[in-house]
Amino acid sequence: MPEVTRRFSLRATVIGAVTGAVSFTGLTIAADNSSALLYAAGAGIAAFALLTGSLRLRGSADDLAVHPDLAAGGPRRASAVDSPHTKIAAIHSVETDLVDDTRTAKFGLTVVDRQFRDASYATTTRAIAPPKVLESAVGERRMATVEEVHRLPGAVVMPWKDAELQQYGKALAAEIPEEIPPERVYTVPRDGVVAPAMVTVCFCTAFAVFGAATGVLLPDTSGLSSAFSDAIPAVTDIATGTSDIDSAIGRFGLDALAALTAMAEKDIPGSTAHVLELTFYGFWTELVVLDEANTQRVVYHASQDSHGNYDADRVEVTRGSADDASARVRNTFPLSAVDPSVVVAAYDTITATLGIDQTGDDRVEISKESPEAEPRIEVRLEVNENSGTYLAELDGTIAPIFDVRDTAAALAQVATALSRTGIDATAPRIARLCLTCNSREIELVVHPANAPDDRVSISLEPGAFPMTETDTDTPADPAELFSLSQITASQLDAITAANADRIGAEPADTATAKFEITKKPLPDAEYNAPPVHQVRIEFGTMNDSGAIYFPDGTFVTTD
Repeated sequence: MPEVTRRFSLRATVIGAVTGAVSFTGLTIAADNSSALLYAAGAGIAAFALLTGSLRLRGSADDLAVHPDLAAGGPRRASAVDSPHTKIAAIHSVETDLVDDTRTAKFGLTVVDRQFRDASYATTTRAIAPPKVLESAVGERRMATVEEVHRLPGAVVMPWKDAELQQYGKALAAEIPEEIPPERVYTVPRDGVVAPAMVTVCFCTAFAVFGAATGVLLPDTSGLSSAFSDAIPAVTDIATGTSDIDSAIGRFGLDALAALTAMAEKDIPGSTAHVLELTFYGFWTELVVLDEANTQRVVYHASQDSHGNYDADRVEVTRGSADDASARVRNTFPLSAVDPSVVVAAYDTITATLGIDQTGDDRVEISKESPEAEPRIEVRLEVNENSGTYLAELDGTIAPIFDVRDTAAALAQVATALSRTGIDATAPRIARLCLTCNSREIELVVHPANAPDDRVSISLEPGAFPMTETDTDTPADPAELFSLSQITASQLDAITAANADRIGAEPADTATAKFEITKKPLPDAEYNAPPVHQVRIEFGTMNDSGAIYFPDGTFVTTD
């Protein structure tokens, strides 16, 4: 190796100083804060800095493969490659070529006399060994080992130019692995290199001095812990909406409603008499009022703080555009009509009826669907098969909640709807009855006895109040009307089982059964054929599953 002539490594000192400063910064943060996350972050910074500094000092495995002078404490690259104070030794593989009966060899230790900034360089010529000598050592191979070359007497001439470089070259040659990698480049300072032990001393001294200085001069970081703990819960609540929130309303919702009501009245006197929307959504509550003078909606939005409480500093007030057509008195309702205890009770009843727990993802909203409609409580739930919207009146009346797939429950709802229309279950006034023909909806078409020319369409859906639409001057053929008493849940269940056996349906398929019950001529019947009471069934998850049965379960035909 080159003669050791220097005791100080600037490179090791700089790396040690930076590593010490960064490491002690991380350690200080870890020591000052009780937060587990901050402690881990500080310790991680310190460990990462120490590891990175060590790698930069000694060089990575790739660095050492290309620049082995790092292992000896030398510089990673020459400060001026075209300076007369440096020499570059490039090692190449030993190659042998067999052309006809002539074998030549090139030994790969070449001295570069001068390398220029454009990457060109001047070098000496490689020596060529006698082919017969090489052939006896390497046979038919194109690569020889250093040891094999060393055993060849006079096979290689190494034209060294100065004693120091020659000394270094001999030391390198002794350390070359069995197979010489191509194009390794070594930077050799004329004034020698720093001993590895001194490199370590320079690094450790700088690390200790600058690390201690950082620890003394760095300000107290304990304030980070409280700031961090305040920020993290708030971010968690906003991101998920469910952290420590187990209800759409809760104490925060009621506190926020009272505060927002007072705030709206202070800003716009009388505005709570014209409310457009009131929404409770777990971690936030929103009151939307009408600024009648400016025909603008004004939104008061309150988000709970990190402890789940109302905080006036977390209220945002925004105004809508002046050309918002929905910002009208006809679309509003007085807040005095809303009793918070009734809203909470309705929410509790709906979730209890469904047998589900309340969560922060639930949403309770009070608004008017149209100018003519009364304001209603709307509970939106996202819970498996019970996901959907459930309605209640402001007096606490809950819309019917039932399983439309349960034929007995569905027919019970039909009976209630008929009763409201003034139709007895035994009266033949039904023209069409469809169970789950459209999602979860029941469709009922009747002709009341007191208005036989009227066609009344009734829509029933779990969680919604019945919707009715009347078409006048549409008389029905009495022969095509039937009564609810002519169809039972057991009959429908028997038809479901029969159709399942016919096509090989599974329980998951039968759960999607759709029934259309009518009284009309059968498909492909002759002209003027009498109407027949029939049940058309179809499984929503199976193609070609449609069929027509008589109410007693007799199969008639497929679609």
